[in-house]
Amino acid sequence: MRRLLVLTMFAAFLTFATAVFADTITTKEGKELKGKIIEQTDEYVRLRTGYGDLTIPRSDIESIKISTSIVHMKNGDTWEGVIVEETGEKVVLRTKYGELRIPRSDIARIERDGETASGGDATAKAEKKTAKPPVNPRSPQELRQLHRQAIELLQNRRLEEAIAVYKDILSTNPDDSIAWYNLACAYSLNGDLKEAVEALTKSVENGYTDFDHMERDSDLDNIRGESGYRRLLARKDELMKRGAQKTLEKLKKQYGEGYIYEIDEERKLIYATNQSQACLDEMKSFLNEYADAQWRTLFKNKPTNYISIICPSDADFNKIVGGRRGIGGFYNPGRRELVCKGIGMTLRHEFTHALHFADLAGRGHRMHPIWITEGFATCFEESVLVDGVPTPLPNPRLNRVRYALATGRYVPWKKLFKFSHRHFMASAGINYAEVRYIMVWLWEIGKLRDFYETFCDNFKEDKTGVLAMEKLFGKPVEEVEEDFKK
Repeated sequence: MRRLLVLTMFAAFLTFATAVFADTITTKEGKELKGKIIEQTDEYVRLRTGYGDLTIPRSDIESIKISTSIVHMKNGDTWEGVIVEETGEKVVLRTKYGELRIPRSDIARIERDGETASGGDATAKAEKKTAKPPVNPRSPQELRQLHRQAIELLQNRRLEEAIAVYKDILSTNPDDSIAWYNLACAYSLNGDLKEAVEALTKSVENGYTDFDHMERDSDLDNIRGESGYRRLLARKDELMKRGAQKTLEKLKKQYGEGYIYEIDEERKLIYATNQSQACLDEMKSFLNEYADAQWRTLFKNKPTNYISIICPSDADFNKIVGGRRGIGGFYNPGRRELVCKGIGMTLRHEFTHALHFADLAGRGHRMHPIWITEGFATCFEESVLVDGVPTPLPNPRLNRVRYALATGRYVPWKKLFKFSHRHFMASAGINYAEVRYIMVWLWEIGKLRDFYETFCDNFKEDKTGVLAMEKLFGKPVEEVEEDFKK
């Protein structure tokens, strides 16, 4: 009886339906039924039509064709997938990367099986037949500068200004997951809960999968009770795996043929290099041994998210750094992406950054002061493993510290420890040298890890490191500094 009722409704639909954009179910009797599939189980498929919802037994179905759509964004990007929800405010598109929730205001047009409709008005479907040319993305240098500016505004709770800068970043780089994440933080702190959840969702859709940090980040406390936030957490295992695969696909799209791509699931590392397989194997062995040593001796938290290690061709590297000379590599903590020309001092320096950022994320810290960040990286940039322990070696930075002391250019610790990134880089040569040898000195006297743990234990009270030095040595920081100078 149920089947008879269903088939009677099918006939009505076939006679009167005029929908252009539809999924198609072909029955075993040869009938084509068009509508929108809203549910599928092992027993039946539900099809929404202009005449109501039809429940079709699986045993009656010969084939199913799901209509795909191409959403053309106003910034020139395009997304292809299955539209699973449309409202006056948004379009939900199911893609191979997951579900994207796209505001109507961001959509130029929607192309469905050769037809076109405006993002906000179906009557405008013939207005534009081609997408707008894409906006050229900013250079890595410009993006790093904008991110620094935005994070300082966010940390200083200048929320409206931070929101404006993140929107600026996303206007040309809409797949920047960190910009979306920090925009969500800014919205949350500003009390814009709906916007915060939407931005956080876009961050995850674009590859952000650091759920450990997300769940600890006090900036997001205002949205913990929102249903959209809870739905994200419920899918985190699935989304982390999907994020790693999406990162790999992005790398393949960016670097193309001629590169070797590999994923190390145990250490959560993604490799891309145009070198030989033998070179890649050597790099993996080099980094694996070093990482294991640092996890034993300094950093207690391993990465919970994948880190990309990219060793590009000279031509690709020059494009990435904008042709600037004197750069051997860099680590972008926002993208968790390390770019380096080869194995050696620079790779070890940048990989130490990657390990450190993973550790501070595991501790629930957003950022450590630059003197500590660069201090760790420079400390071990020139080092060897002795009985499994990373052991710093002298390098030319020592001469710069001695020069600074002799010429009065040495920076006192209380001032150095408070430097912003901009102030630190203003005299980078001397500052890098000084922080390297602070860390080397702590390592030599057997107190490097003790200092780091003391600093982390007192992070909420003092984010400079002055208090950690005084607690560790039991005397004023000026006296500790004198011991270092000697």
